Amino acid sequence: MPDPVTIDDLNLLMEFGTLHGKIENFVCQTSYSGSQQIKIYSDDTYKNNAVNTALRIRVREIFSYAMSSWNPQIHDDFRERIENFYLTTIYLFFVGTIQLKARYFQITQSDTYKFLYRSSSDLIYEGPLSPDQYLEFTENDILQDHIDCYRDNQLFNSIEIKTVSIDFDIRQYYKDLFSS
Repeated sequence: MPDPVTIDDLNLLMEFGTLHGKIENFVCQTSYSGSQQIKIYSDDTYKNNAVNTALRIRVREIFSYAMSSWNPQIHDDFRERIENFYLTTIYLFFVGTIQLKARYFQITQSDTYKFLYRSSSDLIYEGPLSPDQYLEFTENDILQDHIDCYRDNQLFNSIEIKTVSIDFDIRQYYKDLFSS
């Protein structure tokens, strides 16, 4: 029986390329900033990984569409295309508690921000927010709107969101959106 994999073994392998996935009791992934990460796997830490949240479905459908539409070996701007597509595609959430990462609004520095629904100017949140934080609020109605983010009373960024019922087929919605 072979010896268990060690961190030193993984570090040696990383000299030849980037690792992704689970290797014995380690999870290898790439951070948002592009650095390689190795984490110790535990059932408790990754217990919800298999749950298909609205945001996970969105990302999977975006990348599925991007990979079928563009080729990284042909299109020099492949990364920019995916990034732009990711930033401009509507976010779907199930009604109830909504968590928005600050990075959805391109927030890269801690500051005071104000978030409003564009159509009604209803205040969602106002206060300090840093790039690693979440904006959390409850929306019990089905709606489609933009959430505008302000800093120093200037529009900083805006994202389009849609809240849907729990039995709404998000995957099919994105497939239909991307095929039109």
